[in-house]
Amino acid sequence: MAKKKQNASEGICKLTKLHGVYIESHIIPAALTKPSVKGNYFLQFGPNQRLKKRWSSWYDPELVTAEGEKYLSDLDTWAINELRKYKLVWSGWDGNKLEETLHCTVGPFGLPASC
Repeated sequence: MAKKKQNASEGICKLTKLHGVYIESHIIPAALTKPSVKGNYFLQFGPNQRLKKRWSSWYDPELVTAEGEKYLSDLDTWAINELRKYKLVWSGWDGNKLEETLHCTVGPFGLPASC
């Protein structure tokens, strides 16, 4: 999930408030953000920043240390499993059932009328 950056900067972890070496921490868990076309990339930019290509989801290189990222990773894993269990993210759907669902007609109150 997070990788150690060469010549990483050090500072105070925003989560644990402990001093350490920063690691690249994903803003949105990588499991939830994949390019819609395999092999494509994301574009990241911000105020006073140049445009950057990202091959995985967006991250902040000076947000947390490894200890903070471990805590976030545990929470992310639990939350993503819950989202998948209740089919609240695309990765929670079986590919065949997803295709069927996308072709349903909608009836009153947003309920499927026919599939």
